[in-house]
Amino acid sequence: MIKRKKSLLTGILCGIFVAALLVSGALIAAHAQHDCTGGGCPVCAAISNWEQLLRGMALAAALGSVSLFIRCASDISASVRLHGAPVHTLVTLKVKLSD
Repeated sequence: MIKRKKSLLTGILCGIFVAALLVSGALIAAHAQHDCTGGGCPVCAAISNWEQLLRGMALAAALGSVSLFIRCASDISASVRLHGAPVHTLVTLKVKLSD
């Protein structure tokens, strides 16, 4: 039950992340050719905020990808190490455990 809730929450957060990326990119593209009124232009300020959001989200996605790659690589190397070398346990060494 907890795994299902965690999976649902992960899917929702991923959907929000992708939606924010798409909407920010679309808004920047739609307002890129506006007539700027000068120093206090609200459209330029909004575009700047959207660009900062996109940079932050891209950085988060890149760091998440790198950490996921490192985790997968370490899991693979641990799996190869355990399956490639003999594991020494009392059962594999056939140690008799009696009083």
